[in-house]
Amino acid sequence: MSVLQIKLLGGFSVHLADQPLTKFRSDKARALLAYLAAQPDRDHARTTLATLLWGDLPDSSAKTNLRIELSNLNKLLADHPALVIERNSVRFQRTLATVDVVTFQDALTTFGGLPAEAQPTQLANLVTALDLYQGEFLVGFHLSDAIEFGEWQLLSQEQWHEQAMQAL
Repeated sequence: MSVLQIKLLGGFSVHLADQPLTKFRSDKARALLAYLAAQPDRDHARTTLATLLWGDLPDSSAKTNLRIELSNLNKLLADHPALVIERNSVRFQRTLATVDVVTFQDALTTFGGLPAEAQPTQLANLVTALDLYQGEFLVGFHLSDAIEFGEWQLLSQEQWHEQAMQAL
């Protein structure tokens, strides 16, 4: 299986088998992958995803657009098993890919704060987290016609920035 790497801190980039993926159908396809990858191992209802990215359209049009973007993502990722597309939901499996925000979160969680006598592994986790923070979440990425996605992006950006500042 090819290694899938997604970077969302400091911008947006995706690599599959060490090759950059750039032929996304649209920015909404990028946004959809970012949303799923940043919240892995959860079933995301298709209706929720459609509203997130096409909330200004009628439900049937939004669901059609979602189906088209999911098909594009599946082809672009060469049917990589990290993206699980089911009839009513979509899930991104964290164990089958490397996502910087997930690794960042995990490193900070296992760090658990700085006790009086920090263990070397705890400090290593902190260093790992800080190395991963290459800039704000999805910096420079904007969807002008997806208010719900923009709100999620801003909240996520603030959350991970705050965590990075606390780690520093």
